Amino acid sequence: MRLVLWVMGAAALGAWGCKPPPKEKLEDQFKSAIRRHFDRLNAEALDRRDRLRAEREAALANPALLPPAGTVVNVYEWDPEGFVVAGFPCQTCGARLLIPHPWAEYRCRACGHSPYLAHRPGEDLRKAPCDTCAQGGKVREPGEAASAEQLKRFEGAAVKPMYEPREANPDKGILRATVRYVRRVWSFDERGTVPAPVSPKVLERAPVDANWFPSEGGTGAYNRPGFHRPDSEWVGEVTFEFKGGELTELSRCVRGRESGRAADFSSRNRLTRAGGSL
Repeated sequence: MRLVLWVMGAAALGAWGCKPPPKEKLEDQFKSAIRRHFDRLNAEALDRRDRLRAEREAALANPALLPPAGTVVNVYEWDPEGFVVAGFPCQTCGARLLIPHPWAEYRCRACGHSPYLAHRPGEDLRKAPCDTCAQGGKVREPGEAASAEQLKRFEGAAVKPMYEPREANPDKGILRATVRYVRRVWSFDERGTVPAPVSPKVLERAPVDANWFPSEGGTGAYNRPGFHRPDSEWVGEVTFEFKGGELTELSRCVRGRESGRAADFSSRNRLTRAGGSL
């Protein structure tokens, strides 16, 4: 792998000659390399899903074989134009939320009401969704209330882009950026009784099959065993360096979906070349 990366880097430098490409073109190459990185992780996740499924079927057919030990699959979402929100105060219960998909978050996980809408005094909050949260019998979509401009107005809310350029030296062909991504963990549902776990808007932007994500196929309710039970959701933050056509990871930090606090396995040291699991 290192030889392949070195050859790719040498080829890029050979193409540049003594002068690297313009910063705009260099940044496009940087983003493409990051996209390939997450595409590779998702391809590995689907391979793992298929392997675990095959091992499970083999164990069911032959009692002498052990079932697979692993029962979870990780998938990744990254959008260079997207953003996540940390520390957002729910306008109903005050809980501080980590929001990976502001455009698709309909309810606060703590109280069950819209986190963006202030409720009228005396409104019955035991009913969820209430009259304020619902529209035409359905949960009200956040719409413009979930735009970056609106969310920045709330005290304590930190709107963080999924692609944030850092100090760099484009004249020497070096770029750095902090990249934020969403990692969703799915576990195997033996009975196949779990309904669609996230909103259709999230599924529409899924990096793999949106109709059955990431299970074995079909539409509607998940009515057979598969990897579609939502286990947990994380927002990762990794700093990449792009130099000579090579992507290198410099640091990493992961935040849990529920608490919004940094997990206890961040790193500030130079790590391995990008391409491993995050």
